[in-house]
Amino acid sequence: TVDSFDAANCVIVNAAPDCDDGDAGTMDSFDVANCVCVNEIIPVLGCTDPTACNYNPDANQDDGTCVAAPCAPGCTDPTACNYDAAADADDGSCVTAGTISTSDATTVCAQDGNDDVVSVTVMGNVGENYAYVVTDGSGTTILAGPSTTGSFNLEGAPAGTCLIWGISYNGTLDIPSDQVADLMGCFALSNSIAVVRQQSGCTDPTACNYDDTAECDNGSCVLPDGCTDAAACNYNPDAVCDDGSCQLPDGCTDPAACNYDPAASCDNGFCTYATVYYEDQDLDGLGDPNSTIESCEATPPTGYVAGPGDICPLLDNALFGQPCDDGNPATPLSFYSEITCNCEPSTDECDLDLPNTGLGREGALFGITDFPIDGNEVYTWYNDSNEIVAVFTGYPYYSPNTVGAYYLIVTDPDNPGCFQFLGPRTIDETNGCCELDGPEGP
Repeated sequence: TVDSFDAANCVIVNAAPDCDDGDAGTMDSFDVANCVCVNEIIPVLGCTDPTACNYNPDANQDDGTCVAAPCAPGCTDPTACNYDAAADADDGSCVTAGTISTSDATTVCAQDGNDDVVSVTVMGNVGENYAYVVTDGSGTTILAGPSTTGSFNLEGAPAGTCLIWGISYNGTLDIPSDQVADLMGCFALSNSIAVVRQQSGCTDPTACNYDDTAECDNGSCVLPDGCTDAAACNYNPDAVCDDGSCQLPDGCTDPAACNYDPAASCDNGFCTYATVYYEDQDLDGLGDPNSTIESCEATPPTGYVAGPGDICPLLDNALFGQPCDDGNPATPLSFYSEITCNCEPSTDECDLDLPNTGLGREGALFGITDFPIDGNEVYTWYNDSNEIVAVFTGYPYYSPNTVGAYYLIVTDPDNPGCFQFLGPRTIDETNGCCELDGPEGP
């Protein structure tokens, strides 16, 4: 382009290196010596004969390729599957796959439960039919298709990379296997569109099912929602992901228990409680149900036993039904009663009527005084522990060798069931000049 031209002096003012004469078919340059714009024609090779089958109206320099009529139209591209070697004029029928494209996302989250639809369209294709296939990332194995819609839902495919291809073909496309190399027919493959299917999973590190190999989140994360330990006090049966809050058993939490632990927050089920012990005043091994104490000790304290059952707390229950002296000489037959807890006279009739003149001393011997002996009576001596210390028949005397309290029971074989209780009396010493103390003493 010439900005201005000084014709008188043949000078170009503010001129570009070239000039333009307004003819689009020429390449122009400026001849400074002759002060003219020189036209240089741009050569376009081709057939310039309008009568030729391959006439090129844009050609301005004949290249000698003109084909005289009659013409043989067809595919003249040797790389096309329908190349016609006999054709002398290309009719635009060469099978061409064109270019496929998509506006959908080509990086998707595989198997996340959401549809991953990728739709492709084609431009510039030539052929009787068109189809689309999906192959693996290497383009060797067919995974899906052929489809004439060009729309594929890749949600069910595993993670990896796949390729979408367009196929333009004439007639029938034979697909005997899943291998691209086995395709048979007249076809052409388009460019491929790579779809990256990322490995899906839980990407939240705080979730119980966190997957460190996952590239995209599939919404499956199970977040902490409570204590899942059935042994914990705050166990939540509805929780599926433990949140670390479980309070496990750590002691006895009952303030009433003997082993109460004020620092414990979750009871361990091993609380121990005070045992009720029963007072045993008569030391018969049976406790008074009306006199109790509670203790955390494993053994009863002194004067107490583990169980109740003492009918008479002040009377050894082992003496129930045993003979005793009620202090009344008129009632020779008496027994300890579990009803009154006292020595009660028997209501049974008894022919034995021995005089209750008490126990006396005769020299070093002690026995019944003024007692009519007939030779059949049995004299059984007891100490204060209710132990038999001597038994005599027809002989009412006994010489103890140990100080203490004694009592005597006299029975008569001629009067079964009847007896006489005498005593008790306390013997202070046993050296032959003893004293026998008691209300009926000597």
